[in-house]
Amino acid sequence: MRVNNSIRLCFLQLWQSLWTFHCHGIARGECSRLLVVLSLLLISPAVANAEDLNLRIFKAAKDSTGKQMWHGYGLKTGFLGCSAAVCNVLESTGLKRAHSAAVSIMRNQLIKSPPSCKEFIIKNGTDSVIDDAELLKISRPGDILVAFVESPSKPNLGGNAHCGIMGDTNIVYTNDWNDGIWKAVDIHVMFDYYKHVRLLRLNSTNRPNALQTQAPGTRSQ
Repeated sequence: MRVNNSIRLCFLQLWQSLWTFHCHGIARGECSRLLVVLSLLLISPAVANAEDLNLRIFKAAKDSTGKQMWHGYGLKTGFLGCSAAVCNVLESTGLKRAHSAAVSIMRNQLIKSPPSCKEFIIKNGTDSVIDDAELLKISRPGDILVAFVESPSKPNLGGNAHCGIMGDTNIVYTNDWNDGIWKAVDIHVMFDYYKHVRLLRLNSTNRPNALQTQAPGTRSQ
């Protein structure tokens, strides 16, 4: 839900009044419940902005289907063009903080550049296939998928890394290394091979950068 600035200011003033009553023990139970509701309303624009950005990225990824998206990074062919392609798709939405043909460098650029970026672990060094149930619990269309043979802290150059942008369910928009065409593929076709698989979710608000790395069933670090 969107909250415009004038209404947001009214909510903030009401929140401050309720907090004063709460601190003085006046109708504390009722004030506590209202404070929770108003707090959710006050943070909702940040949530809406993140969702809007994901939708923009998802739409750009879908609209790029069938094109060669890897050009502009000095590559002779699209064989290793996945990161370049993702960077070009992101740039088409106005995001210019990722600009590398190497997946590991692109990941670092997205994580370290403001605004904030959250990272979620899908596979953490295992040979197993990607768990669809766990993936669907975490992923959203527009999330950036990165996958590595070795730990993401290592270079993982060449074919040791791959990336794309999440679509609906387990569909990924990615550069096909066979012909250099941006396509929608089942995630298992190209990503089960990699031992380290992560999702990056960008936030369009101007909050401090806050990386949250999360594996299924674990708390954020």
